[in-house]
Amino acid sequence: MSQRIEGKIAAIIDKHTVAINVGMKNGVNEGMKFKIVVEREPVKDPDTGEEIGVIRIPKATIKVIHVENKMSIAESLTYTVPSTFATAILGTLPSLYGREEQKELPISEEDLKKAQTLDPTIKVGDKVIEVLSDRTIEQESEEEDKE
Repeated sequence: MSQRIEGKIAAIIDKHTVAINVGMKNGVNEGMKFKIVVEREPVKDPDTGEEIGVIRIPKATIKVIHVENKMSIAESLTYTVPSTFATAILGTLPSLYGREEQKELPISEEDLKKAQTLDPTIKVGDKVIEVLSDRTIEQESEEEDKE
């Protein structure tokens, strides 16, 4: 299994574009996707006290548009916004079949406050982690095109 490329936001260029501190020397290529994440405090096993992992909460996904040796430029993903007519038509379909809701867990207010103190804004120094599944799909497509 491949090791994920990890880095940090090195600079904010504008509302859509950032520089990250990983580049060609780290294996970054144009088109790669990264998640910008915030890491919570390490999770400890309640029985042993052993650290068992870190919860990473995604803030956004970015796509690399330019790569240099030690850094890359990445931008937020683009998406298509349906027209008002399509929204009006398609927006009613799920309601015909009912709506699925997720049941809340009975979490203590103290623990819930800790979880909600995470800042969703993107800042210099935020961690970025390569999205492996998208990279694998792109690599497979390129290999099929070569055959």
